[in-house]
Amino acid sequence: MSDEELNSNTDDNIKKTGTILKPVNLNGSAWFSGDSRVDFPTEGENLYMNYFENGLNTKLWIQLKSKGNTTYEAEIVWSENIREIGKKSAAIIGVDERKRLSIQSDILCITNLVSYEGVTASLFDISKISPLSTDYLSNFSGSYTLDSKQYTLNIGAKININKDDSHYWNANVLGTTYNEAEKTYDFLLAHSSQKNASGSIDPGITGNEPFISKQGLFWSHMTLTANPGSVWTIKWSSEWKNTPYEALHSEMDMQDTFIGPETSKIKYSYKFYFGNPSKDSSGWCCVDKGDLIYSVEYESDLPTDKSWKEILDTFQINSKINLPEDKLADYWWYSTKAITGIEDSYVYKLSDNYKPSLTEYEFYLALTDKPADSIYTIRGTYSEENIGCLIITENKIQWNDTIYNIVDAAIWSNGGNGLPLRVAYLVENNSVNYLCSVWYYINNSKDYVKFNIPLESSLSKCPEQYDYQSEDCNTGKLTKALKVQ
Repeated sequence: MSDEELNSNTDDNIKKTGTILKPVNLNGSAWFSGDSRVDFPTEGENLYMNYFENGLNTKLWIQLKSKGNTTYEAEIVWSENIREIGKKSAAIIGVDERKRLSIQSDILCITNLVSYEGVTASLFDISKISPLSTDYLSNFSGSYTLDSKQYTLNIGAKININKDDSHYWNANVLGTTYNEAEKTYDFLLAHSSQKNASGSIDPGITGNEPFISKQGLFWSHMTLTANPGSVWTIKWSSEWKNTPYEALHSEMDMQDTFIGPETSKIKYSYKFYFGNPSKDSSGWCCVDKGDLIYSVEYESDLPTDKSWKEILDTFQINSKINLPEDKLADYWWYSTKAITGIEDSYVYKLSDNYKPSLTEYEFYLALTDKPADSIYTIRGTYSEENIGCLIITENKIQWNDTIYNIVDAAIWSNGGNGLPLRVAYLVENNSVNYLCSVWYYINNSKDYVKFNIPLESSLSKCPEQYDYQSEDCNTGKLTKALKVQ
């Protein structure tokens, strides 16, 4: 960004805010406004801005270069939106007369930030960033011939343009968008071979790359536009860029047409069954398929990006489950159709954040036996006005209007010497497990309990001992005293 552009953008931002900000030492500071948090860590001589929209997870990681006083050049190094990476903007960062920080730029605008003594900036945690995942364009999967150039266009898990055996390139497709009005697909292409190479043995994206700037990838831009008669116009940029934003804003200097699919809709089919994994007579993994819980089919213009939790929520699967009387939900899983492994090597337990990439799946809900009797329960009703009502039976816990089945329990504190007996309960509601605990103060003449309300858990068994450093022992908020009724 030139100094002339920087000064122009700086003047515009001052006009927008109507406030002249004073410079402040940002190094190592942390600032807060509502749920938002902005940190300014340093790494060597470099100054960064770490923006947490919800106060917990990084949304933008920005490098700042001081241009004097309150003026900076900002560049997005990482963003939740891959298409923004590499974007540059002038930024005005400073404090007003109340010592409140303001940030004004085309990348981020936020005001009324305050700092607190003793809170310091945190660096971007690369380990929390999901690996890159490519868009599988199953709706275009196939090989096509470009009309004028006679190049071969291959589309599927990757996009490949092939002139001849010595002149071709491969690319992974990321950040796909679709403009329904213009009937145009817009692809961000990632190349991992040498920049501007005429030939390639491009290994592509393996799924292990945690952070774009560390990968040495190059980027280009491509669009596909539908025309009448199954004719598609293809445009792409021949020059590869160093960042996604540069690539998406560079000229697409290549254009051609090809005969492609009549429709570009992707068809998805999901079936949900009861079923536990087992082994056949050869020791191979198979499924004891039970009743069908639900099935759904739908079409999409874009490859689906739904996580497993979003799939369950979107189609309200938990509300459609009718468990047998003697069973509890254990875990969801799926298996590939071509099972060649033994033991459970082809059983994939589904976590909330997992994103299924194929268009057809059979998902199975594994069941476990319900315990005949609950353990470590002291039955009773405990309540307090404006707090809530807790009812404990032999095998159920009810908190206000929600009833949970007790899956497992463990004593976390034995009480005695005036201390409460604390019992942890792994409970289940609508096929989702939760962890809670009850502090029993009823054996020492106090006649009340306190309750850690249920918190969703991925566990299938209750931790036998409490460990404050382990996330497995996390429960919900602790209530005030609930009196015995």
